[in-house]
Amino acid sequence: MGETAEYYVQKGTEYSKKGFDSEARGDFMEAAQLYTETMRHLSLALQLEISDSKKDILQKVLATHKSRVKELISRSFQPRTTEDKKGGTIERHAELTAASEKIERGTHEETGGNDRENTFQQTWVKPNVPWSAVVGLTAAKAALREAIVIPIKYPQLFNAKRRPWSRVLLYGPPGTGKTQLACAVATETDSVVYSLSSSDLLSRWYGESEKSIKRLFQEASSHPSSVLFFDEIDALCRSRNESEDEATRRIKTELLRQMDGLNARSEKSGRVIVLAATNRPWELDDAFLRRFQKRLYVPMPEVEVRKSIVEQNLEGYHDMTPEELKDISTVTKGYSGSDLSNLCNDAMMEPLREIYSARWWVIDGIESKGKLVYRPWKGPGSKLGLVEAKMEDIPTDQLAPPRQVTAKDVMNSIKRCKPSVNASEMDRYEEFTLKYGESGA
Repeated sequence: MGETAEYYVQKGTEYSKKGFDSEARGDFMEAAQLYTETMRHLSLALQLEISDSKKDILQKVLATHKSRVKELISRSFQPRTTEDKKGGTIERHAELTAASEKIERGTHEETGGNDRENTFQQTWVKPNVPWSAVVGLTAAKAALREAIVIPIKYPQLFNAKRRPWSRVLLYGPPGTGKTQLACAVATETDSVVYSLSSSDLLSRWYGESEKSIKRLFQEASSHPSSVLFFDEIDALCRSRNESEDEATRRIKTELLRQMDGLNARSEKSGRVIVLAATNRPWELDDAFLRRFQKRLYVPMPEVEVRKSIVEQNLEGYHDMTPEELKDISTVTKGYSGSDLSNLCNDAMMEPLREIYSARWWVIDGIESKGKLVYRPWKGPGSKLGLVEAKMEDIPTDQLAPPRQVTAKDVMNSIKRCKPSVNASEMDRYEEFTLKYGESGA
């Protein structure tokens, strides 16, 4: 089979299922290893995938696996609990398994049913993402604060002439923090967020989507303040053409009508903000592009921001000097925040790889509980006094904890983990920003 995105998705899914089986048995070390292989294959799929909607799914599944691996790393050297032995892991792992099946299909799961109002309730959340969690993007945060946060917190500062923005577009490469910015805005303003995928609007409610959009805006206005976050907005608002069907035209017309009526609606009921994100802004219809009063470019992180992201992802697990961190941030130019997160997770696995591939062990001493502690021997030198064994032969609670991540580990991971966006596409973002947007760096 050729090296296509589908091939790597299939291989990644196979590793994920094997990891699930290992975790169900309580073999957390092996499960972490298999999930890391899943992430490696899905990262390769991400580099080859051309569909933006599938890229978004890949990013979400990668994040799910990363979270699970971190938890397994912290538990690898703890005694198994009764819950684990009884299969409690299986229940907690259901979400990850569903995510793997989702990426294998390449589409978002549909909730089904005809209760649209109930569906809308399932799409809204009250997030808890402080501004401090968004690393870098100083200009974007300042612009969103001016456009959304201040008007909601201090409405007395605005009037008929000085009107706050109500329609903001965030655009840029995948994995740069657009969704995180939307959640931070909602957290800062204590707003409800309706998080919707534009492709879902087209597929799940096709044939009555224009009615659903109208109901969505009506429900959102029932809250004191709410944010309608449309992800992958380009799927819904692409430039119109002759091959477009009548149902899609009606959807676009209704969405334009609702966006135009935001200010009038806010005067009568709760304030509604439309916040949209896209990886391909040049595909948006001109009419929709004009509706967005603010168009903010969310670029790749600069060198200092990359350094902060690496530090944040490896906090408590590395012993690198500031100079080494600076070197790493320099050589990772072109990496998105999501790329850096995947890179750090791969580097976190290096100490574990030493453990599960070790064949000779040093006895470090005796713990207070009277148990021997085994640490993998890295050589070179004499093997006199060492113990020959496989990791599986050593009791779990007698394995020494993994060592700290080093700069060499990260540099090795850089050879495997490549950036997901190419240089030519970055030029398109810069060109679009010069014509239509403003930088949020």
